[in-house]
Amino acid sequence: MRLDRVHSLEEFLGPNDLRDSSFRSPFIQDPDIFFARVMRVAEPNGGQIWISLGRKKSDFSASDGALLGSLANHLAIAAGTHSELARQRLKAGISADAIMRLNFGWFMLDASGRIIDMSEQAEAFVQEAKTLRKSPDGRLIAESADAQGSLRKFLQRRQAGENIVFTVHLSDEPWLDMLLTNPPTNLPGALQPLAVAFVHGERSISAERSEHLANLFGLTLQEARLALHISRGVTIREAATLLGLTHETTRLYSKRIYAKTGTRGQADLVRLILASIVALT
Repeated sequence: MRLDRVHSLEEFLGPNDLRDSSFRSPFIQDPDIFFARVMRVAEPNGGQIWISLGRKKSDFSASDGALLGSLANHLAIAAGTHSELARQRLKAGISADAIMRLNFGWFMLDASGRIIDMSEQAEAFVQEAKTLRKSPDGRLIAESADAQGSLRKFLQRRQAGENIVFTVHLSDEPWLDMLLTNPPTNLPGALQPLAVAFVHGERSISAERSEHLANLFGLTLQEARLALHISRGVTIREAATLLGLTHETTRLYSKRIYAKTGTRGQADLVRLILASIVALT
């Protein structure tokens, strides 16, 4: 069946076939329809639209067919637009899923710390209310006293007209940090936040991430725990205390980690872990 061409029912069925239900049923469901026009249009990505018109008592005129045929180009454009919108929705959905897996969210705050707007993942943070919550009057509150103090100090300095950036540690378990910065200057309408808070960190607790690291790089669980500590900026000596190991044993484990992961030192290991798919699990 040719694209953009109006076909009649007679092109598919002979005169006797029109009366035979076994021949008609694949084309027409209504047994009383004996006259039809069919057209197929397509868009560049492969999507297609089929148009079928039917009549019971009188055939279509040439002008009817011409009118239907004149719609072909418009329908192809509409199909292409629909296909592109669907493709963009798919891309946006995949991007949103990646952002969610990376546990990345943002808040727009006014001078008092009230939340003007926030991303979906940021909303999940305040709903969980483990490290951040939303006060009854709409302000962003950090559960850590130190983090809340840093947020308050940042807002005060922003009100004084300073262009500053603060980094705030929110939680160790799971590891979560917040970046406080100035808002973009080209926001539309009346939306004028004083600050933007970006929140990023781990979605799972250390035990789960250690298992992911162990499976990904062939580490023992103890080696994976040490690798996770190193990725957070903990020194070998500090990690030994946290893991209940001697300094010598911890150094031995670190050498095994470097060998198994193909890294050349702590900085290289940190880059590998931060860039690996562990962040997306």
